[in-house]
Amino acid sequence: MGEVLLLFSPSGLLQDIFLKGYHLGINPPVVLDLRLFTFTLGFTFQINLLSLLGIILALYTYKQA
Repeated sequence: MGEVLLLFSPSGLLQDIFLKGYHLGINPPVVLDLRLFTFTLGFTFQINLLSLLGIILALYTYKQA
């Protein structure tokens, strides 16, 4: 949802605060080549203020139900 809002919001301070995120994870992914099989392991989380607010709202709604 944050990426969609990033496309339509005007640039400025509010865009920087709410929509700029941090990428946490393994980059580049770990690759294990065993000649017969190749395993690739990696993950990335993109966290921004709107996603944190969404998680908090979802937890609150879940506890109220």
